[in-house]
Amino acid sequence: MVAFFDGHNDLLLKLWRQDPGDGSLFLEGDGKGHMDLTRCRQGGFGGGMFACFVPSPGSTGAPKGNMGAGLTTNP
Repeated sequence: MVAFFDGHNDLLLKLWRQDPGDGSLFLEGDGKGHMDLTRCRQGGFGGGMFACFVPSPGSTGAPKGNMGAGLTTNP
């Protein structure tokens, strides 16, 4: 099997949203979402770029407003 490299994933943010300091979602998996250890092994995951986003204190981490507008609107 050829290993693959994931150029971007949001696993760290998903784990933080679940429960900071608890990696069980990745280790045990829930069959939903982007990644878990079992599926990484089965799929030949060789490595990846893990996006790092640090929400403001008190934030849920959820974006507000139309995030796509900044990509499609010329000021």
